[in-house]
Formats: sequence, structure tokens, C-alpha cells
Amino acid sequence: MLTHVLFGIGVSAGAVLLFVIAQLLLGVPAGSADAMLVGFVLVIGSAIWASKESRRLQFATYSMSFPRRPSVAFVLIALMWFIGFPWFLATRRGVMRGAIRKQSDVSPPPVA
Repeated sequence: MLTHVLFGIGVSAGAVLLFVIAQLLLGVPAGSADAMLVGFVLVIGSAIWASKESRRLQFATYSMSFPRRPSVAFVLIALMWFIGFPWFLATRRGVMRGAIRKQSDVSPPPVA
């Protein structure tokens, strides 16, 4: 799971680097209203994509710690992007690789 988290952090760092490069290419000074708009679009756009992707991959059917409902995923990523987006990417990668099991595949705990 640590490699999944590191992958997510790497992708998020790449997105931030892309944001900085876009600012430089557009000639937008850091801290200006246009830079804030670019950052806002990046955060909200990635939150929308994550919520649609979590619905497409049916996160609700998996046993995992990431929020299973797309609306909760959207709010988490929109409010805490640096935590939520890498967490989503790590979870998405685990689901796509089959490393995270579906809820029906998880055996119930033994009864004492």
C-alpha cells in the first residue's frame, strides 16, 4: 500500500509542477487572481474526475478506507486536495490492479 500512496503523491506533485509550468507559460504572476483561478480549476476539475471515476469503478463495492460514495470523494478532494487526491489515486490504482478486494470477497471475522 505504501507504493500506492507514493505513486499518488508523485502524481499530485506532477500536477503541481504542471500548474507551475502553466503559470510560467501563461505569464501569470504567482499570487494573482489568474493564478488562483488556475489552481481552483485544477482542484475542482480533479475532484469532479475523481468522483466520476469512483462511480465508474464502483468504489462502493470494495472494502477500503477511501470514501465509497462519489459525493463524499468530491468533497474530500475539493476541500483537502493534497491529502484526498493522492489517496484517491492510490486507491484507484489498487482497485484497477486487483489489490483491493470487493466486499463480498472479504471473509467475515470469526465468531467467538
